Amino acid sequence: MTYARYFIPKYIKEDKVLYLDSDLIVNSSLVELFNIDLENHYIGAVIDPHSQEYHKDYIEYNAGVLLVNNALWKEVNL
Repeated sequence: MTYARYFIPKYIKEDKVLYLDSDLIVNSSLVELFNIDLENHYIGAVIDPHSQEYHKDYIEYNAGVLLVNNALWKEVNL
């Protein structure tokens, strides 16, 4: 299912998409996330706090919660 995210521009028409893994439990409103201005960034994501414990050369992001700049993905045909 990881690669299914790449199909978001093909099936979703909105300019901004909140992708959530199916095993998440949401306890409050997510509306504030849609107010984030992604500018020219492809995604909004949170750094995995444990990533630097295991990887010194790069940073990992939590791919279970992504705010996708769908307009930009479509523009560059991602």
